[in-house]
Amino acid sequence: MSTELNSSTKVEVSTSGGNIANAVLGIVLSSDLDKVCEISDITTKGFYVYKGLPKEKDGKKLLYIGTTIQIPADRFRWHKSNGKDFRFEIIKICKDEKEMLDTEFALIQKYNPRYNKITKRKQNFNKRLSDEEKYGRVGNKEWCQCCLTRRVNKGYKLCYYCG
Repeated sequence: MSTELNSSTKVEVSTSGGNIANAVLGIVLSSDLDKVCEISDITTKGFYVYKGLPKEKDGKKLLYIGTTIQIPADRFRWHKSNGKDFRFEIIKICKDEKEMLDTEFALIQKYNPRYNKITKRKQNFNKRLSDEEKYGRVGNKEWCQCCLTRRVNKGYKLCYYCG
């Protein structure tokens, strides 16, 4: 498969063997919702943005946009066992978590999928915080002042877990 990005850039993507994630890193094909590869082609962890469509093959209505740093097939299996039995497709493979979360937020704002709960802000990237990052949240009303890891609603100082 070959994709023209502009007049001077041409990207070759081979789906036979090899790691497809390295071949399409950060490239969205002709549309921001086009499938970039088959789920079975990805066997490593990375930064992936995906969409959820109805189970029917002809179903085109966008129901969900999500991200994962897991092997996508593992994440989709979790979704299916927790009530989101959709047909999932990878729509972007990103370089890092910031690009992944920015892409997800932009697509959620643009398409407003029915099953996305958080639509007004970017998702959290769950990772172990450094001491500097944690201490930077002290006094910030957006974060729980007990654990410093969870966001709180306006007017609250503690998250539901700590409170």
